[in-house]
Amino acid sequence: MEPDRILIADRVQPYLIRQLQEHKFQIDYQPDIDYPSFCAILPDIQGVVINSKSPMRRAQIASAKRLKWIARLGSGLDI
Repeated sequence: MEPDRILIADRVQPYLIRQLQEHKFQIDYQPDIDYPSFCAILPDIQGVVINSKSPMRRAQIASAKRLKWIARLGSGLDI
């Protein structure tokens, strides 16, 4: 069985990447990904870590047939 593929679409602390790898996730770290590329990858991933620059609207979620979870970075009024 292949590990779940996780797209990290923003800059994160190395600790998060290490922890996900220790839990046997395959990490696709692309902090500078543009939105069209982000949308193109969605059908192939099981988890995604995003921030404001990569919104997950209804259309994106619908296209992500294998998606199990979304993690949203940030705090404050921009969420």
